[in-house]
Amino acid sequence: MLSRPSEGESRRRPWLAVPAIVTVVLFPTDPARAASCTVPGTHTTLAAAIQDPNCTMIQLAAITYSGDQTIARSLMLSGQAAGGTRIRGTVSVLADALLDLRELGIVSVGPDEALLVTDGASVTVSGVTVDCCQDPLFSDGFESGNVSAWAATSP
Repeated sequence: MLSRPSEGESRRRPWLAVPAIVTVVLFPTDPARAASCTVPGTHTTLAAAIQDPNCTMIQLAAITYSGDQTIARSLMLSGQAAGGTRIRGTVSVLADALLDLRELGIVSVGPDEALLVTDGASVTVSGVTVDCCQDPLFSDGFESGNVSAWAATSP
């Protein structure tokens, strides 16, 4: 049942809700407005861009980035092409992180994983190649029994 406010109570003023509504309309949370960073450019290293909480979209140049990378938050890594932009090392995606990988390659070093996704993390890929467990020790084909590279050299 509705009742009139007593003399000591103030009346509700519905117009007070207007500033909150205007704020939502004027300043929406839009993923398109996310901060875009470039490497090299706004950051000299990939690790620096990943650690910068303002970088939610990271555009990578068509070069090889060496070193393991750990991602503990949501972001997008976008390269120039899988053959042109490469991360050489393990990319670890920790729990609760959402990673969007586009147009790049990830190459592991030695027997380590190229892409390691922990429980609770999510990875979306588009135009990505992942080469795992490439050990330079076997780069001449010896692992398949091909010793022709050795036969062509003299002791």
